[in-house]
Amino acid sequence: MQKIKDHQSHLESLRSEIDSKYQEAFTLHKKTADRVAKLKYNFEVIVYLKQGQVEVPQLPVATDYKDAILI
Repeated sequence: MQKIKDHQSHLESLRSEIDSKYQEAFTLHKKTADRVAKLKYNFEVIVYLKQGQVEVPQLPVATDYKDAILI
């Protein structure tokens, strides 16, 4: 009976080791997948804009800048 209990505890320790290695590998995989997604969709584009150009139509009275976007 003692041999069975020892074997059971040995198997449980192996299971916990495997589980911790799995969690570590899963975390690394998730980080890698996030990095791949970031590199796939996050890239730089150089855009040349005129400084101070206003794209809101000028009205003769008071121009409404509520729809203007500042870049």
